[in-house]
Amino acid sequence: MSFYFDLALSFSDSTRSTSDIIQVKVTRSGIVRLQTSTSVYELRIEDKRAGRVRSLQYLRRGYLDYDETMPDGFYDGGHGMEFEIDENDALKVRSPREVILVDGTKDQGLAFKLDAARKFIENTTAVEDKIKMLAMFVSNSLGGSQMVQGSGLSITDMTDREIELRKQNVPTAGEVVMLGYLNYGVCRHRALAFKYFADRLGIRSRLVRGKQGGADGGWHIWNVVELGGKHYVVDVMQQPWRLMEQDSKEVGAYQRAFNERGARVLAGIGGRSITR
Repeated sequence: MSFYFDLALSFSDSTRSTSDIIQVKVTRSGIVRLQTSTSVYELRIEDKRAGRVRSLQYLRRGYLDYDETMPDGFYDGGHGMEFEIDENDALKVRSPREVILVDGTKDQGLAFKLDAARKFIENTTAVEDKIKMLAMFVSNSLGGSQMVQGSGLSITDMTDREIELRKQNVPTAGEVVMLGYLNYGVCRHRALAFKYFADRLGIRSRLVRGKQGGADGGWHIWNVVELGGKHYVVDVMQQPWRLMEQDSKEVGAYQRAFNERGARVLAGIGGRSITR
């Protein structure tokens, strides 16, 4: 069955929210298996809906893997985001935060930054150097260090200001903000940009959402790369110039968060063992 038909079948009768979904699996052949408390549905990914499927997958699992390219049309509204799909197959997104749209086909700013990133690293041959340079490029393109020089404001403050201005200047966008038009960004914006660029520049990376500092710690998003059989955390928000090896003490603070049988679970960094 087509993706459109399956999707309508699984949600249209009661306009069910994706909060009912307790497990999401995507096979390499492009089949998405959605398990609820009472049923299992199988959906086939089509290019025109790949963005929404990857978004749902990331929301429920807390990561996108090395071979799971972030497609144009990808949405992220933070860990509190929920999808709803109505009887007309229209996607509705609810989130306490702004919804970031990652789509180089619609976002000229993102397409421009991708081209600039390509030129920035093209003369570098070592993969490790490419990763570090891309991380620094993303950091600099979204405000640089934690404090904005000369303003006395934090990156978080500047990001909030800019997002509100974008919403006011583009009234038809509602709560959706195009990633490429932001000049400031926090961990969520930066990790998304790193993954999007890396996928298109031949750098294998994971996108991971979780907690930093245990269950009582703050929500955070980071990337993971693999070099020489080892996994490294790339934190474009806090230390973009460093690759932190998975077994190092400082990496122990990074814990992927995902949903399992309706409960929030904390696991590893999304490195050696992605399932736990």
